[in-house]
Amino acid sequence: MSNKIGNQTTEAREEDVTALLEHEPEVMKPDVASESLQNPSTTRRRKTLLISIAIVIVAVIGDYFVRSAFLYEDTDDAQIHGHVMPLSARINGQVQEVRVIEGQLVHAGDVLVVIDPKDYKIAVNQARANLADAEATAASSMWSVPVTSATAWSTLDSSQTAIDNAGAGVKAAEQNLESAKALLLQDEANAEKSDADLARYAQLVAKEDISRQQYDQALAAAKANRAAVVSATAAVQSYEQALHQAEGKLLQAKADLRSAQTAPQQVSVVRAKADAANAQVDQRKAQLDQTELDLSYTMIRSPVNGIVGRKTAEVGQNGQELVDVVPSTMSG
Repeated sequence: MSNKIGNQTTEAREEDVTALLEHEPEVMKPDVASESLQNPSTTRRRKTLLISIAIVIVAVIGDYFVRSAFLYEDTDDAQIHGHVMPLSARINGQVQEVRVIEGQLVHAGDVLVVIDPKDYKIAVNQARANLADAEATAASSMWSVPVTSATAWSTLDSSQTAIDNAGAGVKAAEQNLESAKALLLQDEANAEKSDADLARYAQLVAKEDISRQQYDQALAAAKANRAAVVSATAAVQSYEQALHQAEGKLLQAKADLRSAQTAPQQVSVVRAKADAANAQVDQRKAQLDQTELDLSYTMIRSPVNGIVGRKTAEVGQNGQELVDVVPSTMSG
């Protein structure tokens, strides 16, 4: 595989070495060389210098090969310094735009590839709508807690009062009924006596032992007493109906009280619904965060300053491996 950048570096370093080698003969001119033959110490110093230069040359060449073997990424037309960072798509979708070419310098945060974001934008909008709906439901549920609590405890108090009132109504109806029954008994007794008197007066008036006027008075008294019995009977029936109604109200009040006594449970149920609505809000927020994260993944960005290596991304393709970035030595 061709290595142009490496070749250029090699050529530069070879030129440096050549310059050193070409410079040495200039130092060792014929006159000086002849002098070195006459001065042994000067000859030893120059040999030491040559050995040092050879060591430097070997070190430079060795450093080059080490870097070429471990620190360079070869491409078809260039050599890139650094460790390769393959960038892949985290989401599914077609490549909509490729903004770089191989060998291009990029900075951290630069957009390299764009995946079609349309579906992910729709998902974000849907998630936002779901979150708004969940927040509205949660707000309504939260308001329901104190309202339900106040209503439930108020109903409990009123139900207890209703039982007291209904009980008093039953007692009053019972007393009225007892009075009506007593009055009926009295009227019936009076009617029986007046009926008996009327029968006796009928015999006496037939014998003319009493006057017709006395008989008529007895007849009127008997009729009046019979009318009183009818009226008292109607009163008894009316009070009996009133008693039944009062007893019905008492039964209803007791049922209402039993229902009102579940006030703590009612409040707990409403509070549980409010907690569930809040949990739904948290879930919708998480869904929105995920959709927004997915939308952000449609922009494939360079994580570092570097050079674009191998690029496989093409517009319209569906793929995971998109582009490689090699961090530059100046990044970070």
